[in-house]
Amino acid sequence: MSTNDDDQPLTKDETLRRMEQDRARLEADIKHSRDDLRATEGNPPLRRAAGDWRRADESGHNEEDEKRG
Repeated sequence: MSTNDDDQPLTKDETLRRMEQDRARLEADIKHSRDDLRATEGNPPLRRAAGDWRRADESGHNEEDEKRG
């Protein structure tokens, strides 16, 4: 059984309230993950270069890399 900060057993209502909060938080995380996936569908992959994220073109290289030599 869960306990509160005072190490007293939680009431049924408090347990249900916390479960609802957890469920809502998880549903929001899932929604954001799905939105992120949808936003990147069909886009060229991101890659890490020079400490920042830049979008690589379809061939996998980046014009900024070519400018640097």
